[in-house]
Order: sequence, then C-alpha cells, then structure tokens
Amino acid sequence: MGLPPNVNLQQVAIGGGNGGEFEIRIPANAPTGAYSLCLAAAQQGLTYARNPTSATRAKERADAFAAVVTDTQGKAQAAKQAAQEAATKLNAANGAADEAAKTAARDAKAAADMADQQAQKRLADAQAEKRRLDQVAEQARQQSNPKPVNVVHPSNTITLRIAEHPLKLGGIPASIAGTQGMPLSIPFTVERLYGFAGEVTGKSGTPPGTAGIPQGNGKVTPDQTAGMIAVPLAPNATPGEHELPLTFSLNFNGQALTVTAGVRVTVAAAPPAPK
Repeated sequence: MGLPPNVNLQQVAIGGGNGGEFEIRIPANAPTGAYSLCLAAAQQGLTYARNPTSATRAKERADAFAAVVTDTQGKAQAAKQAAQEAATKLNAANGAADEAAKTAARDAKAAADMADQQAQKRLADAQAEKRRLDQVAEQARQQSNPKPVNVVHPSNTITLRIAEHPLKLGGIPASIAGTQGMPLSIPFTVERLYGFAGEVTGKSGTPPGTAGIPQGNGKVTPDQTAGMIAVPLAPNATPGEHELPLTFSLNFNGQALTVTAGVRVTVAAAPPAPK
C-alpha cells in the first residue's frame, strides 16, 4: 500500500513459513522522491473464536441462577400450600359459631393469599430472568463459535527513496578553455550508487550554430572512478564561448539510462603561424 506511481509489487506467498522476500522493480518512468508505504500480509481462512471467555462467563451466570430459580420455586410451592391450608381452615371456621375464630381464619387466609401471590410473582420474575440469561449465554456461544476469517496485518512503515540515476557525477568544471586545432579534455568523476558497478560512457555534443567542434567521447571502466571526454577541436572551430552538452550513458539492471550535464567552453583562435 502506498506504492509510487507506475511501481507494482507482486504478491509473495510464504505458505506455512514465518518469513519471505519480495522485490520492488522500479521502472524508468517511476517519479523520483521519497515515499512511505507498508506491506499488507493477508491470511485467509484463519480459525477465530470471538471472545470465548465471555461465552463461558455467560453460561456460568445462567447456570448459577438456576439455583435461585429452584429456591424461589420451593418457596412458591410452600406459599401456595399455606394458602390452601388457610382456605381449608377458613371453611372449617365458617361452620362453627365462634365469630372470633372466623375472623382469625379470614385474616390468616388473606395473609396467606397475599404471600402466595408475592411468591408466585417472584417465581415468574426468576423464571423470566433465567430465560434471559439462557438467551444471552446462547447468543454468546454462537458468537464465539470458531469461524474462518480473512485477516490483513499491516507492516510498519517503509520509506522508499527513488533516485533518477544510480550515479553521481562530479569533477566537471563550470568552464574550460580550448584552442582551435588542439584537443580539448573535459574531466569527470563518477560515484556509483545502489549496487551499480558497470561501465559509464560519456560524450559531448556540438553546440548549435558552431563548426569544427565535433562529438567527443570518453568512458570509465567498472574499476575506474574518473575519466576524460576528448573533444578534437578542428582548426576552424568557432571561436568564443559555447555551451557544450554532455551525455553519460550506463546500463543498470537491464535498463539503459542517461545522465546529462554541461560545460561552458571558450574556444580561442589559434595563434598565427610563424613566418
């Protein structure tokens, strides 16, 4: 991600390994500059269980609340039995002549009915809460079931710097002087970069509107760092100041590259021949 324009990166499959290598090929039309990019490692079909601890805890809460339901159910049954017994006693008291006993039985029946209603409501609430906890536990279980997922892992940021050439020119003077009919030598040095270790050839061009300034040539072999471009100035070389274009050629990773420069040449007229 974040590759420079015109630069592509092939996918690398590492299988079950824990590392791999990739190659970035920089085409000749890639713009120069510094770029920040990162790699994206994609893993397909990774078995992933989402928050299984949450599912376990939800199941434990639901199971633990079952004891509350059992206890509440027992109390509700006891309250219903007490209400039934109070109703039986009230029926027996209604058949007697003792008004005080009737009143006491009615009061006991009312209290037992109230207690029964409250106990049944607590039981219904406990059962509803148990159903809710069971539902939550089941949802958590389904969500935590292992599933195959596709995962993308971004790498740390990588800085890629693209230079125009794997070569740094130097030693070329800003100006140089020559004389008609005399050879002109233009010095230059090269600093090879980024693993380049090949030959560099140099040539000079002919300034527009001039005569007698032919193309000059020179080169540095792989074991050299300095060279000369020899320009054989003709006797009729146009005198004066001229901008002399220089071109340096090299082959890097199978790509033909050129580096341009220039030098100001002052051509002096040849001295008159002695009489």
